[in-house]
Amino acid sequence: MGVRPRKRPCRKRMPKFVHELPQAKTLFETLAAELKLLPLVVEKDYWVMHCLWGLKQAGFDFEMKGGTSLSKGWRCIDRFSEDIDIRFESPKGLNLTGDKPAHVAARFKFYDDLAAKIAIPGITVERNRAYDDEKAQNGGISLKYASHFAAMPGLKADVLLEAGFAKTAPNEPLDMTSWALERALQAKADVTDNRARGIKCFNPEYTFVDKLQTICRRFRQQRDRHDPEKDRPRQFLRHYYDLYRLLEVERVKKFIGTPEYAAYKLEKLRGKDAAEFETRDAFTLSDEKAYALFEKEYESMSTLLLAPGPTFKELMERLRAQAVSF
Repeated sequence: MGVRPRKRPCRKRMPKFVHELPQAKTLFETLAAELKLLPLVVEKDYWVMHCLWGLKQAGFDFEMKGGTSLSKGWRCIDRFSEDIDIRFESPKGLNLTGDKPAHVAARFKFYDDLAAKIAIPGITVERNRAYDDEKAQNGGISLKYASHFAAMPGLKADVLLEAGFAKTAPNEPLDMTSWALERALQAKADVTDNRARGIKCFNPEYTFVDKLQTICRRFRQQRDRHDPEKDRPRQFLRHYYDLYRLLEVERVKKFIGTPEYAAYKLEKLRGKDAAEFETRDAFTLSDEKAYALFEKEYESMSTLLLAPGPTFKELMERLRAQAVSF
């Protein structure tokens, strides 16, 4: 009697990711029409969430801040944010603030090593030194993906990790998802669930203070430097929109005026930024020419807003009315 060949154990088939589906492009286009956004934006929303999921799956310890945490985590702004402002756990002994060449070189090496360790399905990882600052307080890492759509001016062709050491606590763990995955799960499609779960997001009341500092710095640079490549208002008007929306958030309203608020303002607003803040010019735009320029540039925000946003007039009326209390 012959020996029967031993049966090989059946390996369970792993569901495909949404981006691997034959109908992925159609899904992005359908959602874009419903949301009144560009398909490229809907596609990138998916990849931003996929990248966060991938980092979490790989066991990285990190915390987030900025637009993506406000829109996808806290859900207190209705705009698309394409970058990931992130702080990774740094090794013991890494000097985060020292200015000596050895300290700066060690921080750059930290970003290089980080990029070398990241592996996410469907993503090609590259160090992007164009987003580094000279003191290595920030380091760029590009997460590249194959897009179904032609590139668009003003939108990066990759997901940028803006890694750094800025304050990201206090924070809370929040779950995030993409529009494309949400729709696929609603349709009971057999896909890998790549929701980004338990992502630590900087509390919005502290982000509000970050926005004050960013607006003061960018407004001052635009006024004084006159660099059309770096200082067009459309490059930073999203912070004005975010400030407008954050002023609606109850925990932000309760935070303004507290000792903790005052202490964080002192920490963030220093030197030229502090002097600019005292004038409140960045929040009132009292100069008519500046107001007209910002109003025209604000029109470019329409491709990133998920719902009819405030007019520039409405936005400025709120900021002007409340600027004195900042």
